[in-house]
Amino acid sequence: MLVADPEPVVKSILLAEDDARDAELMLAALQEHQLAHLVVLVRDGEQALDYLWRRGDFADRPPGNPSLVLLELKMPKVDGLEVLKIIRADAGLKVIPVVVLSESRDKHDLIECYRHGVNAYVVKPVDFKDLGKAVAQLGLFWTALNVPPPSLQHSRESGEDSSGGGRGDLSILHLEGNLDDGARVVEALEAAEIPCRVERVETRQSFLAALEAGGVQLVLSGFACPLLSGPEALALVRNRWPDLPFILFSDMADEEAVVHALSHGATDYVAKGCLGRLAPAVRRAVLEVESRVARSNLEVKLIEAQKMDVVGRLAGGVAHDFNNILAVVMGFSELLDLELAPDSPLRRYTEEMRIASELGAGLTRQLLVFSRNQSIFPVVLDLNEVIQNLDQLLRRLIEENVEMTFAPGEDIGQIKADPGYLSQIVMNLAVNARDAMPGGGRLTITTGHGPHPAGIPGEFVTLVVADTGCGLSEEVRQRLFDPFFTTKPEGKGTGLGLSTCQTILRQCQGYITVSSQPGQGTSFSMYFPRVNDPTIRPQPALQIDPLLGGTETLLVVEDESALRSLARDALTKGGYQVLCAANGREALQVVKDWKGPPIQLVVTDVVMPQMGGRIMAERLQVTDPQLKFLFTSGYSDVAITQDRLLQPGTAFLPKPYTPAGLTRLVRELLDAPPG
Repeated sequence: MLVADPEPVVKSILLAEDDARDAELMLAALQEHQLAHLVVLVRDGEQALDYLWRRGDFADRPPGNPSLVLLELKMPKVDGLEVLKIIRADAGLKVIPVVVLSESRDKHDLIECYRHGVNAYVVKPVDFKDLGKAVAQLGLFWTALNVPPPSLQHSRESGEDSSGGGRGDLSILHLEGNLDDGARVVEALEAAEIPCRVERVETRQSFLAALEAGGVQLVLSGFACPLLSGPEALALVRNRWPDLPFILFSDMADEEAVVHALSHGATDYVAKGCLGRLAPAVRRAVLEVESRVARSNLEVKLIEAQKMDVVGRLAGGVAHDFNNILAVVMGFSELLDLELAPDSPLRRYTEEMRIASELGAGLTRQLLVFSRNQSIFPVVLDLNEVIQNLDQLLRRLIEENVEMTFAPGEDIGQIKADPGYLSQIVMNLAVNARDAMPGGGRLTITTGHGPHPAGIPGEFVTLVVADTGCGLSEEVRQRLFDPFFTTKPEGKGTGLGLSTCQTILRQCQGYITVSSQPGQGTSFSMYFPRVNDPTIRPQPALQIDPLLGGTETLLVVEDESALRSLARDALTKGGYQVLCAANGREALQVVKDWKGPPIQLVVTDVVMPQMGGRIMAERLQVTDPQLKFLFTSGYSDVAITQDRLLQPGTAFLPKPYTPAGLTRLVRELLDAPPG
């Protein structure tokens, strides 16, 4: 239970969150920003429904609904969308405001949640500093609770408002020549407990001056003011400030005056003889504005989700084509290296080719990680060994005038991460440090262990990458992890490096922070949860493995001729008999015409013209159910599976691959038992 301010905005919250670390962060934020007396935490959708329906473990809880439900979208047993549907279909629960929390930017998820009545869709990680404001902007939330809208609440954090009034007060501009009527308005709003600041004006000049000064949130006007009439004031406001709420408050209660005012854009018309209607009219006027803002925010989120979807598809297409090219460069440079003598001077050329290819492969991984179209394969690693194995590559990336130092900590423990993506993080930060020190400087990489400085529970292994470069301004630091944001000159950066680092850290349940001042260098600190499982030894960077061979007959199906040649040469060098085809249809004909030893395995691209790999495989298995397949693609396995081009668990080799990687996986599949 969280104890907060005696008069919090929200009385109680049901938080449904299956991720323990996210739950800890959310609970801490709710307490820090004084948003609730009571927070009930449940771990899945079934427990959330048990609490709402007072059954199971919650059968004895006090009656009454929570004031707000914070609902993780992807949960076990019953997911968040299903819980939302049930809440909205239940007569006793449907008035509860619901905020969905999710890492998904998928357009379908966003639309489905709003279609089923969610009040807000918040993408993780939640910006906890703005959490209170995000909740306060939900017009339906305030309507459901039957309390004044957020504009009428005293702000706990913002200080004085833009108009110079009290803390969080509604700023009302009152056009009225009658002092008594002005006083009656103030008394009515105070009696209704609407905190506000009312500025009364009489002339056209003072009316326009107050509006021009800004900060006015609602206009209240008499109908027949001698120096500026209500209809004239309404016309001025609608011409310049079309969304500003405007209420006419008049002793002229005839039907014609009301119709004229409303047809010309008045938000409401209150007769002075019905003073009790004033406060509800004010509340409704502000709520309408906030509802428009909420709809506008939804439109912005939807557009952003659509943009992200387009970017994701574009990233997948670019990565596919680029991976095909990289596979050729990496593969043939490796084959060439195997032919060279150990002391050949040509080896430095093949090494440079591999370094450039590795950087290119890293760029495609950034695109795929950013678009959430790439899977990760975490293993338990020794962080010090990973950095040491990268030493040669990092020194080739930075300039000679940059001094690089690695200070490994002792007994730091293990972490669980994808070694390829972990290497990508370090390379991204090293390249950024190099670019920040064009005149030279020091790059320091330090590892260690200890608690998180912000008090997040658990033990962490730390990785700090620091430079003595130009540093970052506060404005840049605020946007540093935004996708496509870069301070580098045009053509020098994609703006994806740090966004990718942050995404990879989140997938590892880790954190990244930055410390920097202009002219004083920059330090990135990363925190990985410490684990105690056995360590997997990573392979040193740029190591060339031998080609594993055999004598079986194989079929390579690949529409890119250079890649087809690479696979054929690598497998032939290993001793296999290799047949080739340019697409699925041609492969069927090759198999039909082949009179030699039985084909044991087919290495095939997934996406090809005329006939793709999956359909070809299905047809070949009709006549040979024991035939084995290895699928390859420049698209990630996630994208391939999502598009139903392959079934989960199918043998898959992502491009770009090396000859050693290809021959190793081929040998494993051939040696595996049937089925």
